[in-house]
Amino acid sequence: MQWPLRVNAPFADFAKMFAESTLDARAKFVSRWQLPGESLNAYADAIILLGRKANCDDTLVRDQFFLGLRNAELKRQLYSSRNEPWQQFLSIAREADFANQLFPTDSTHAGVVQPPSENERFQPTPSPDAETADQHRAISAVC
Repeated sequence: MQWPLRVNAPFADFAKMFAESTLDARAKFVSRWQLPGESLNAYADAIILLGRKANCDDTLVRDQFFLGLRNAELKRQLYSSRNEPWQQFLSIAREADFANQLFPTDSTHAGVVQPPSENERFQPTPSPDAETADQHRAISAVC
């Protein structure tokens, strides 16, 4: 029986035999989306690495990066820049992400005051002066 690996085979043959195929790399590339809690920079690094392994050009890397973003607000902000070259698009995305972290727009982070529900409405307590004034008004109305 002939073994596929020769003992004296150069390392390049060995690496080629066990290397990931371009097809496998592309499958991983197109299925890569930003993970929950993953930073924009970590996601960009992963997409760049997978794009290199899959022999993708910058346009495909940019498009997959955009499609895989989790933050809908960031995607909305980047939509008008989606045809920019990859490096410029990535810079715009990083700036927008940084601005969103500094000045969040959603109610959970921005501290936007929501109207209270009926059972949470603030009921002011009357001050002693107000009570005294009400009593004087009541007395003067009777007299």
